[in-house]
Amino acid sequence: MGLKLAALKERLLWKHLSEVRDVRVSRLLRLAASEAEALAWQTSEPLLFMPELLNEKLEAVRRYAAAQESLLRRNGPAPPPKAEREHVREDALAEAA
Repeated sequence: MGLKLAALKERLLWKHLSEVRDVRVSRLLRLAASEAEALAWQTSEPLLFMPELLNEKLEAVRRYAAAQESLLRRNGPAPPPKAEREHVREDALAEAA
């Protein structure tokens, strides 16, 4: 049954992955699918519960991704890490000298 459940997971997940262009979101979708599979194994009928568990997990990822995109559009991109800012400042100082 393990191979059947894994095949079902991949088949159901493929449709969702084909709609996503962002690598980060596709990774989250794969993680959510693995969580759904683990939850399905804890039921009496994993093959029966897998589709609904997967849909719930994938919907949570979609809501999270949409919220993150909304924040990014509203607030702009995050500033670079401190180390990168210092590197840029050092380059500017070197050019000015």
